[in-house]
Amino acid sequence: MSDYENLAVLFDAADPQTEAEKVLIAAHWLQKQSGAPNIEAAAVNRELKHLGHAVRNVTMAFNVLLGDRPALVVQMAKSGNTKQARKKYMVTRAGEKYLQQMLARAGGGNE
Repeated sequence: MSDYENLAVLFDAADPQTEAEKVLIAAHWLQKQSGAPNIEAAAVNRELKHLGHAVRNVTMAFNVLLGDRPALVVQMAKSGNTKQARKKYMVTRAGEKYLQQMLARAGGGNE
């Protein structure tokens, strides 16, 4: 998936159908681009907003990904005590595999 020059190109190639899929794509992209082991939910939604594809509730979308078995993302950290606390997530290998399947299904497999 390193062949995609930016998030917009990857997003278009994967053709996400749900808010959770949108979040998975952006989270994967940010994680790979930053080289960081995890990314903040707010950063994911910010990138999606720039694309014109903001999700209504990024935490709920991450919860869908967490609820899949195997989990497509895992929560790595939470700063603060409230529901609105900043949360950090990491895309799992299962999440990467799911994204590759999305790309193949959409005909955007560019690897």
